[in-house]
Amino acid sequence: MSNCNRFLLSPTLRSLRWVLLATLTLGCLSIQVNQASGDEPSQTRSSRKIGLAATEVRSTRSNQKVQQAVATDEEAVDSVSQRLYMRAEVASFWGSGQFLPTLVTTSVGDPLPSIEEAGRFGDPDTRSLFGGREVVTGGSAGIRYEVGLWMDDNKSRGFLVRLFDSGENDVNLQTNGTRQAVIARNFFDVGPPREQSLLSIAYPNQTSGSISANLTSNTNGGDLLVRQVLVQDHLVRFDWLMGYQTARISESLDIVSSTTNLNRVLDQEDHFRVRNQFHGATFGFSGEAREGNWFFGGLFKVGLGNMERRTDISGFSRTTVGADSASQNQGLLTRQTNIGTYRQETFVMTPELGLHIGYRLTHQLDLTIGYSMLRLPKVARVTDALDRELASNLSDPLMGELRPSFASRESNFTLHSMNLGLQWAF
Repeated sequence: MSNCNRFLLSPTLRSLRWVLLATLTLGCLSIQVNQASGDEPSQTRSSRKIGLAATEVRSTRSNQKVQQAVATDEEAVDSVSQRLYMRAEVASFWGSGQFLPTLVTTSVGDPLPSIEEAGRFGDPDTRSLFGGREVVTGGSAGIRYEVGLWMDDNKSRGFLVRLFDSGENDVNLQTNGTRQAVIARNFFDVGPPREQSLLSIAYPNQTSGSISANLTSNTNGGDLLVRQVLVQDHLVRFDWLMGYQTARISESLDIVSSTTNLNRVLDQEDHFRVRNQFHGATFGFSGEAREGNWFFGGLFKVGLGNMERRTDISGFSRTTVGADSASQNQGLLTRQTNIGTYRQETFVMTPELGLHIGYRLTHQLDLTIGYSMLRLPKVARVTDALDRELASNLSDPLMGELRPSFASRESNFTLHSMNLGLQWAF
């Protein structure tokens, strides 16, 4: 290429170079601007996401508070609307026992003692069939009921009805000469001559017979109370109680025997009945504390009133020889000297304690377990109706000591129970 051409192209090359440099510079600036503009929307989106998440958290917390408030309001509505409740419990009762003297015996001697000695007190081969120990101390199955009614929505005033029945606690004997070779009834004969004696019910090859003996005991009662709140909040309440209380102890002892000696049949019956009836006013306190679904409560009160003791003693005997028979209204331990009805009354104080713990299964149903104790002082027991020495004067006409005799005796009775039940609120 000639020098002239080089000269002409040099300015053109220089111009293209500056254009390229300018283009590259503008391209770099454009890229930086685009990067900057691209970063800003990304940060904005992140901020918006964070803001939305925070809003959702606040909304969730608010919803939870609203739900809790609604649940609390629902519970409050349930609590206000539940003015009536009922509790039913199965209970295992046990109470103060009583000593039953030996009334029926047998002999395990080999060879057997004579009929006059077999089963007699003091003989080393004599064994008790009925009595000679503390009785009715074991448990019996019973029930407890409680009904409460509130008179206002705040549950500040109300009524309470409580009932219980201990069921029947008993000890019994039924036997005959087939089961026991020797059966005898011991007593102390105060008719001339005065000596320890026995009535043979069954003895091999001489007498045959049977005997049944049964002692029963039952306690029941209840109260009607007015309750007034003293302290109350959403966890704890404490109430004052006052009202009417009643309680009854009913006991019986029956001995029925029949014995045959040759062609002579002797049937005898002894019956003892005792009833203790308490009526009075009662005052006390009750309380309950709740924590979640669990609750714990208690009650203590004292009854003040009259205890009436009534004892009924009766007997019967019939002697049959062939076609002839003779009967009279007295037995072996029930004679004209003690047969009759005896009443006594006295003022007593009857303390009562109750404890329970429960768990709320639903808004209307609770499971409860508890313990109760009731003390009834100055009561008569059926074994107290017996003559202390089992003495009897069988002389006819009556001569000598007026036995058996009745003597009024008192003892204190305590009834315990363990309770398991359900409580419904309406």
